[in-house]
Amino acid sequence: MLETEKEPFEYDETTYWMEMTKALKKEEYDYKKDLNHKEKTMIQNHDYDIAVCGGGFGGISAALAAARGGKRVILFEKEYMLGGLGTAGLVTIYLPLCDGMGHQVSFGIAEELFRLSITYGAEARYPENWLDKVGTRTEKDKRYEVQYNAQLFAILAEKLLLENNVDIMYGSYVVDVDIENDRISFMDAGAEVAYLSDRRLVVLDGHFLSSLRVGSFAWLPRENGNLSLVKVG
Repeated sequence: MLETEKEPFEYDETTYWMEMTKALKKEEYDYKKDLNHKEKTMIQNHDYDIAVCGGGFGGISAALAAARGGKRVILFEKEYMLGGLGTAGLVTIYLPLCDGMGHQVSFGIAEELFRLSITYGAEARYPENWLDKVGTRTEKDKRYEVQYNAQLFAILAEKLLLENNVDIMYGSYVVDVDIENDRISFMDAGAEVAYLSDRRLVVLDGHFLSSLRVGSFAWLPRENGNLSLVKVG
């Protein structure tokens, strides 16, 4: 059964893809034009606040949250579609957003992507008791999970990120970090309290006890003789 926002209907594989194609054609969105624009933009502008490495469900969520928070975001994905194992890996069961006892435990972007995955219908396990308020939600009822179409989700996830001004680099790896002027700053309450430059740690605001403390952070000794960097204040 292919579930839609209207009534479910019986389908074979040909009918399924015809319906999906018609649904996508309703989206007046010129991907080729937009991607060409993005390519030119990325060549000219490398001023990003956040780089997300990996376009699986976690990477999509991180990039989306950061972009909505006003950050300039670029996402790197080594494959040529978003979703990771949830699309290219064909693990197309969206894991439950509930605890199995009738209580929803995941909200926000997790639920947003859940609903996005079945924008044009679910392949199986449609949870009408959660989405349509039909029936009850107990440990004996359907869980808040669904089986979705991998290719459709990848397309819709890309569209969602582009609409939120996230730049996407497919077929890309992040192998090193380029530090401008060979300097890494440690910030505390908006002020620089120390920095690393030319492999030297320069402390501007700190004190030494049995450990090295820099602003709200400290390198504390462990039993094996190594140091751990922890937030202490």
